Amino acid sequence: MKKYVAIFILLGLIISCKKGEKDPAPVETYTDKVVLNKLDIQGNTVKLSWSKLDTDKAYKYEVLRRDFDGADFYPIGEQILLPKETTETVDMTVPYSPNVSYQVRVRLSSSTISSNIVNYQRPDITLLDLIPFDAFYHPTDKSLYIFERGGRISIYDLNAQQLTKQIDTRSVIGFPIFETYQGREELYVPRNDGWVFVYDAKTLEKVDQISTGIPSTSVVLNNDTLFVSTDDSGRKHLKLYNRITKQFISEAAGDGFARLKKIPDSNTKLLAITLNVSPVQLHYYQFDNQELIEGNAYDLYHENYDIDASIFEFFPDGKKYISSSNGAIYNIDLSRDKYLPRGDLQFRGFAFNQQGDLIYGASTTKSIEVYSAQGLEHIKSIPTKAYPFKIFVTDDAVISLGLASVYNGYINTFDSYGQYGDVNKVLIEILDK
Repeated sequence: MKKYVAIFILLGLIISCKKGEKDPAPVETYTDKVVLNKLDIQGNTVKLSWSKLDTDKAYKYEVLRRDFDGADFYPIGEQILLPKETTETVDMTVPYSPNVSYQVRVRLSSSTISSNIVNYQRPDITLLDLIPFDAFYHPTDKSLYIFERGGRISIYDLNAQQLTKQIDTRSVIGFPIFETYQGREELYVPRNDGWVFVYDAKTLEKVDQISTGIPSTSVVLNNDTLFVSTDDSGRKHLKLYNRITKQFISEAAGDGFARLKKIPDSNTKLLAITLNVSPVQLHYYQFDNQELIEGNAYDLYHENYDIDASIFEFFPDGKKYISSSNGAIYNIDLSRDKYLPRGDLQFRGFAFNQQGDLIYGASTTKSIEVYSAQGLEHIKSIPTKAYPFKIFVTDDAVISLGLASVYNGYINTFDSYGQYGDVNKVLIEILDK
């Protein structure tokens, strides 16, 4: 008897559970419009669903997203065009932004129909209205210097978590440098109007300027000599000027205007990666004590390797450098050494710890990947909220200058020297090492 009672109780529970289950809501159908429903927020993803369009015309659905106010809508998803039977999808790459907007567009045979716009709002998120192409970290002041190609320079105080100074240089600018000259911390900023402006790094007040007469893209200071990469039509792209007198000293040949960097612990040995030549060219320059050129070598195998002037960092010992989104490592003699074991990861920047034994790579998958500098073993991943672009490693933290938006896997910022995105926003994160 007890056995039958137990069976009846079990059947009752099953029937009760089935009654409690909700049937999926029927998909609404319209003949002349598409309605995007309320978003289903699922952790870091967003599930979207919409009504069905009842028409005999051939059509496909396209899901559009706007990553923040002021940006444009663009198609998202690995499969950009969805079959007409599809009425839902999941956004797995939701940007870390206070206001993300969605819309569904129907492509008919000869026209389109757009749905209503639905917003995903998170007012607790704060972003900076910047479009950086380069940045420096000042360890003493614990601040970031952020540079935009359009000419704006900003200082961000990490302790106060706010912008403290900002100027507009009123020119398109190239890759700047931070140097201490005659006891004063200075910024040297090349410009496309034929000048290099010098700013007091503390106040951002202009204190000097050197004329090149032609667009300048990168600078290096060594003692009293300023090395400037220029857009010289005569192929003498590297120009040397006296910092004190501002007079021209000498010049050296190259294959195009470039980004210059001085090899660590050298007197004046420079590497230059071109910005306007395809395939990218790689040059090595060496100067004597009078700043006269002793050597000018270039890479014979540049077409076979990956090089990117915007992703360019020396190993601390000055014997190697790393460049490109693929993590290509080169020797100072311009020969390629190896690649980071990255799988399908793409990088937008690199940094080293103070000991020089760890490489930190800013990836386009919202993470910072850590490798040993010696054997290149992958050690760990550090997750980020935004897409890290420039990273800096301190004694106890990793500072990430991250971008809110990526378009179909590509970070919406500047590539080697061109722009493929008009707007973006910045998130600065301080992460545990």
